[in-house]
Amino acid sequence: MKHTAFDVLMFMFDNYLHNDELIADGKVLEAELTEAGFEAGHINVAFDWLDGLAEQPQSFVQHPASQRIFSESENERLDAESRGLLMSLSSIGLLKPLQREQVIDRLLALDDPEIDIEQTKWVLLMVLFNQPGEEEAFARVEQLVLDEPSGIYH
Repeated sequence: MKHTAFDVLMFMFDNYLHNDELIADGKVLEAELTEAGFEAGHINVAFDWLDGLAEQPQSFVQHPASQRIFSESENERLDAESRGLLMSLSSIGLLKPLQREQVIDRLLALDDPEIDIEQTKWVLLMVLFNQPGEEEAFARVEQLVLDEPSGIYH
């Protein structure tokens, strides 16, 4: 089975981050990930991805009447379902503009050439999980995206 950096992130989220059991020593974590069968290159990309998540800006100015338009490169990498989910969650207020931009940034930082709806859901949850004070938003989005079958989001 070919693993990607996304698989490493999922493994870490399931086994450490989501359970509040993050291993502080990067070398120990790297050894555990290697033992779990992940390649060093994918582990390094995942670590860089997490560093990028931690370095996200904390403010974002968006005019209330503005609308998010996806760039050509975003349209090429993010499938229509992913873009629709992000825009739907934004329009109903579950995803703030800054959070939406962070999710898009982290999706594009993955080493996969095409991003599907399942990857988008998990990255969305990882970004919200990393946001202090957003526990309620995380729980609502977690319930919404994990319980909803793939398709059109209203």
